[in-house]
Amino acid sequence: MDKKGTMVELQRGRTPNGNKEILRTLTVGLDKVSSFIRREYFASYIKEGGSKIKFLMGKKGAGKTHLLALMAIEAEEEGFLSISLDAQSILLSDMTNLYLALYKALDFDDIISRISQSIMISLGYDYDRNVGKSALAWLSDKGEQSAMSRQELRSEVRKTITSNKELDHNFAQILSLKVSEKLGILTLDEELDALSNDWLNVEKSVKVAKLRSFGLAGYKINKTNARRLLKSLGEAVHLAGYSGLFVSVDNLQNIVSNSSLEEVKYTKMKRDDAYEVIRQLIDDIDVFKYFFLILSFDRILVDHEKWGMKSYQALWLRVQNEIVSGRVNLYDDLLDLDKINPVILVPQAVIEMSRRLTQLFRSENFTAHEVTEKEAESILKESRYGSVSIPLLTNQYTLQLKEAGK
Repeated sequence: MDKKGTMVELQRGRTPNGNKEILRTLTVGLDKVSSFIRREYFASYIKEGGSKIKFLMGKKGAGKTHLLALMAIEAEEEGFLSISLDAQSILLSDMTNLYLALYKALDFDDIISRISQSIMISLGYDYDRNVGKSALAWLSDKGEQSAMSRQELRSEVRKTITSNKELDHNFAQILSLKVSEKLGILTLDEELDALSNDWLNVEKSVKVAKLRSFGLAGYKINKTNARRLLKSLGEAVHLAGYSGLFVSVDNLQNIVSNSSLEEVKYTKMKRDDAYEVIRQLIDDIDVFKYFFLILSFDRILVDHEKWGMKSYQALWLRVQNEIVSGRVNLYDDLLDLDKINPVILVPQAVIEMSRRLTQLFRSENFTAHEVTEKEAESILKESRYGSVSIPLLTNQYTLQLKEAGK
């Protein structure tokens, strides 16, 4: 998206995703949160093999999507692969759908290529995956191909992938086959390759008997084992040379929406199933490695009396203490921007946010004005007692879509 298109998105109160320069220019206050996450998780705990699930809550326009975008940038700068998902297009009542959304968001061929390069480097070869030829062909060009080098590669694939206890059995078998083909030590049967891709894509056409005939275990990906496949994706990303995997899922409040316009719709049973999926992720996150997951939602997901989190006791018991707490602690599993923003966004911060917005809009010949100290105080007061967040109100005042006291 070009700069003018980004301005139009900002006018509509949307986050300028995809434009890191503008995103950081407009960041006032929230960088304290993203910097904390980077320091305490990306640069240390997760990079060292840990895992974490966090929740991000706030009013509409509180800066949730903005903060997720900032976190993604921070994660990438620490060597992570970052994936951004939207719950508006994922039916979360089945863990399989979350796995499939993540798998399709990954460039799995690139992961395979990177793992192949990592294996070569671990064996002491200065191989570049972008040379356009397999590792074995590359060794042949250098006059170093031999039965010994072929055996070396097979042994390393077995140790790194096939015998890796962090990987699901079938996932490991398929990954080892695809990496071996990339290395040039085998030619993958076309029918097996197609079957493997169908299995990874959770195609209903996959037959258990067919899997067994090719030496794979006789099971398909389902809601029972999908968590193991999520974990396997995280491990594959790490084997590919990344520091870890950062995954954000935005707009989780879609679970309680009853709009006929929504792409994904929930019945009571599916809503309970979605809450159970979240409960399972909370309970099982410690078995993951190099994995950071953050789920973001508007307050309605908590506040909705009939369909909110409180309606599913097993999940509510795990999150209620942090939701009802009045303190701000960035180590908490739940980050409430409606509590964080008033702490980090004092009048001078609001004025600075407006100044940056004004400068940006005027550079593209849009009308804008810097808020005054009086207006900044009005914004803070209005957000405290109303339903609109500080960042969104600042945007409205700066673009003169709203006047003080109105």
